[in-house]
Amino acid sequence: MLTSCKTVSVQPDTGNIDPVEGLVFLTFVMRSDSLAGKELTLVSKTIVNQKLKSAPPDSDSPNRLLITQLSSSEKKLSSVAIDHPLFKRVEYANDQGQFQSKDVKLKDAEFFVRVTLFRDTEYILAEEELSGKITWSAKLKLRD
Repeated sequence: MLTSCKTVSVQPDTGNIDPVEGLVFLTFVMRSDSLAGKELTLVSKTIVNQKLKSAPPDSDSPNRLLITQLSSSEKKLSSVAIDHPLFKRVEYANDQGQFQSKDVKLKDAEFFVRVTLFRDTEYILAEEELSGKITWSAKLKLRD
């Protein structure tokens, strides 16, 4: 019988760190006031160690919010478009008992966004897009 000994050195792989930290659930409140303008507040964030099975579809509404993750150097890491939380389409029964719908603009709304969280994310940028034009934006600090 022949046997041999061989020394194998294993070095940790430091170059392949996954850029994805997990999922983040962000809850916001958006307010619109004719005097003060628009205000966006991050109410809560929950980070879980999971990954999305598939990316959520982007909103194709003419009135929407673009939610973008930015690094500390403000490099764009990812972006998702959601229906604008202050613009709602409601259905109701008219005087004849027939259903009708109309667009309603709310003064405030709470909404949440679920996105893949990148390790380098420092800020969340919310941009209001109305009829294809960015009309307002707010940058919020995500990390403490």
